[in-house]
Amino acid sequence: KPGDDKADAVFRAEIRNLQSRYETTLKTLREENAKLQTSLDGAWERFREAKRMHDTQLDATRLESDRRVRDLEQRLATQADILEGKVDLEAAGARERLEELVRVRTEAQREIDDVRK
Repeated sequence: KPGDDKADAVFRAEIRNLQSRYETTLKTLREENAKLQTSLDGAWERFREAKRMHDTQLDATRLESDRRVRDLEQRLATQADILEGKVDLEAAGARERLEELVRVRTEAQREIDDVRK
């Protein structure tokens, strides 16, 4: 029938049009997907580089911090040694003064005892 042929031709034209739109859309989506993947790959690489730099900086900071702690510990140990030496000197001086006081007291006591005799 001629009407059916015309309807069939219109239907086929619509199918071809839909098929063409589908293929165009699919091609566009694939291109966009490729662009997004490239962008994602670049972002991932930048992230990895930033993380590597951060880790390197963190390691350097830790090393510097450890070095400072060691320096402070050494300075404290040195100060403690100096103070201990000063305390020892002061103790020795106090001992000498005490011995001198005991000697003076002993001599004074002898003189007192001599005067009383």
